[in-house]
Amino acid sequence: HFLFGSGVKLIENGRVAVAEIAGRPCFEYKRLCVRSQLRIPGDVDICTGNIEFKGDVVVLGDVKESLAVKAGGRVEVKGNVFHARIIAGSQGIIRGNLIGGHVSVGGELAVYMKIVALLNQICPQLKKLHHAFLQLKNHPRFSVEDLKKRGDGYLIKLILEMRFAEIPRLCEELLELLPQMSLPDEAGEWRTMQKVLQIVAKRFIGANPLNIASITEVKTCMDYFIKVRTYLEDLLDTPADIEVSYCQNARLDATGSITVTGSLVYGCDMTAGRDIRIWGECRGGSYSAKSSISARSAGLNETVRTYWTVDEGGSLGAGIFYPGVRLAIGEAQLAVTETIRNAEFCFENGRWIRKEWKCGMKHAAGDHH
Repeated sequence: HFLFGSGVKLIENGRVAVAEIAGRPCFEYKRLCVRSQLRIPGDVDICTGNIEFKGDVVVLGDVKESLAVKAGGRVEVKGNVFHARIIAGSQGIIRGNLIGGHVSVGGELAVYMKIVALLNQICPQLKKLHHAFLQLKNHPRFSVEDLKKRGDGYLIKLILEMRFAEIPRLCEELLELLPQMSLPDEAGEWRTMQKVLQIVAKRFIGANPLNIASITEVKTCMDYFIKVRTYLEDLLDTPADIEVSYCQNARLDATGSITVTGSLVYGCDMTAGRDIRIWGECRGGSYSAKSSISARSAGLNETVRTYWTVDEGGSLGAGIFYPGVRLAIGEAQLAVTETIRNAEFCFENGRWIRKEWKCGMKHAAGDHH
């Protein structure tokens, strides 16, 4: 059994799915879809103007200066991209060179990641609020007469103000993010979820906690937040990636991984929700990833500053680290002052750990898809 989205219909009593349109079959947001495709036979230039399409876009030529290509699905450019903008929902592939400009992939998923992060903070706080309420209510010296008259909300609001002021603040942040989300919604599933999320978040803001009749409502709210968090985490299991051959002085943002398959990355600004994998040299610029960054070599000399940053628990590896490279894992920082070969850095138990980095294994042709 599976869900189906745009471009797909079920036949033979729901046992067979067939495409209603020509295009690329794919799973998106836990649904089987068919992405329509727009092919640009030559360059994207002043003659074509900017390109915007709900499905996939394939550009057989180059994307010229100051132009933009925006797709709800995948963008693939067979040629080069010069000082242009590429915006894709699921994947960005540039077969040629990327010079200047900005490539952004999976922008909406970045909003989902922020919401999951907020829910990860809110849910444990609500659990503690629930526990604190029961402890206080069951205390022998506590009078429950006020609660019989006013309901549990009176005490809930008091505990929120005294011990859990973070909960209303986090719920306000959640409310600000909700309008930025948009999902394929043939059955109205997400719109319903969005409305309920708004109602639940508002329960803990301002004077609204006074309207909570029973502490069991807090448990119900927490369970719903957990359900939504699980739903969004499933979506983030298929993050959006960027693949490019060569890039120089460009900005790249991906909710998944960024892979550079050519010989050089120079002076770029990269942010990845998972990994950054550079098969050649990485000279100058700023690179930030959640899990790992790797390259054949990092930096060049003291005057070419190269910054690599990963989240706590991540790793940084290269065949050569040159002086002038600045490494950061979480809040821990390390400046490279001498040439270091075949090293992978981690930060564990309050200290930097250096391991052998097997260059050939990290960049074996078999790893590249």
